Amino acid sequence: MILPCYNEKGNLEQLVPSIDKVLDGLMPYQIIAINDGSSDGTEKILLKFSQQYPLKLLEHKTNKGLACALETGLNEAVQSASDDDLIITMDADNTHNPRYIPSLIEASRKADIVISSRYVKGGKQSGVPLLRIILSRIINKLIKMVSGIPVDDATSGFRCYRVSLLRKTRKTFDNLIRSKGFEVSFEILLKTYLCNPRITEVPNTLDYYRKIGRSKVNLVTTVCRYILFLSKILVWRALGMLK
Repeated sequence: MILPCYNEKGNLEQLVPSIDKVLDGLMPYQIIAINDGSSDGTEKILLKFSQQYPLKLLEHKTNKGLACALETGLNEAVQSASDDDLIITMDADNTHNPRYIPSLIEASRKADIVISSRYVKGGKQSGVPLLRIILSRIINKLIKMVSGIPVDDATSGFRCYRVSLLRKTRKTFDNLIRSKGFEVSFEILLKTYLCNPRITEVPNTLDYYRKIGRSKVNLVTTVCRYILFLSKILVWRALGMLK
């Protein structure tokens, strides 16, 4: 389990025990939590939880952003895991409910990537601002059209990966992650998709009523980064670099 954390003390107090409640007895697990330069006491709560739960704390002394935090966590997990192990990524702001983790694990029996999706049958969003919903829908439609990835929620960061696929992807590309912002979820999905995985989606509810504090996503910057990334894909296709 990869958990990038930036100023999420209040949310982590609920999230980490909830993860343990879901996974304890279901399967052996480890949470790799990356404290990304937090200033609100996140480090202290993670240190406390590392004494109570199978949680490994990694530290960024300054805030480096989601992409760098994910890279740190994935590198650590891939290095220590076996090929058949599963790596789940999720947000630390409590909008991703741990009760959906078993459905990710179950679906991974027949898939190398499983996305916990708002946009498949049974999925929904709760408490999400209308503008964010509209922009998310547009970006996901564009991603599907431009990249050809057969998923409806390519921007969801709540996912399950088979370790063997991540290792194959790292060998195929110089870097698993080059992004600097929240478009990192799409970058990882695109690169893994180009390694011919089995991929599926399972429904979830993205619930903004569960979280404490404001969103850290700058919508304008994030949308611009996605559009730039999609523009690069169009260029790569024109040059014959992608089919």
